[in-house]
Amino acid sequence: MISSVPSVAGVSLAPGPRRLVLPMSSGSPWTTCTGYRLDRDGNATGSTGEQTQRSVEIHLFVVWEHGRAVTARIVDDIRRHFTVLAAFEVEWSSGPHARHFSRLYGQSLPPDSDKVGHCGLGPYLLLVVEDEVPRYGTRRKWGRKLTVNTNRFDAKARYREWTHGHRVHNSTDEEETDRDLFVPLGLRRESFRDARRMPWDGSFRRAPPRSRRHATGRSC
Repeated sequence: MISSVPSVAGVSLAPGPRRLVLPMSSGSPWTTCTGYRLDRDGNATGSTGEQTQRSVEIHLFVVWEHGRAVTARIVDDIRRHFTVLAAFEVEWSSGPHARHFSRLYGQSLPPDSDKVGHCGLGPYLLLVVEDEVPRYGTRRKWGRKLTVNTNRFDAKARYREWTHGHRVHNSTDEEETDRDLFVPLGLRRESFRDARRMPWDGSFRRAPPRSRRHATGRSC
């Protein structure tokens, strides 16, 4: 059962029913980002020939435990650029720590991976968003020029700059969105198609940890 989250760093609780209120924040311009270079509008530089797609896309953003200090700023920016369909606070299931990240990132990490200490293993935030006007253009990643959804790519670059590292995850495409939703929640994009009919109220629902058997569809 998914319930309301009692507290999140960087936000305040409203009186009455238990829910989170996320304050608006303006932020300041920035010029560099971990792995990317940003212009003063917060967009990764090096784009060419951007094109707008007609169909909406559903993606997700994950704010790992060690990135939650700037939750309010990140969520404020997400709400400016996307439509939030749902938001959760997720707890890790028990098991080898590096395996958690391997399941989500789709790659095997060694047990002593630095990513575990960098991102943290406490509860993390997961926001499901709709990109109403996807834009595609060229961005440089891993030393190569790739055609990507620049709305979500530039947003992730901003949030990684704000969290001083790789403490924010974002789905590359809708196929990855399905995988990243299924691992912690057992849900897929179609579960959120009708969510936009009811505007998000700013609250995060608590998602209990799922066993490895349920998260992967295989026996432990």
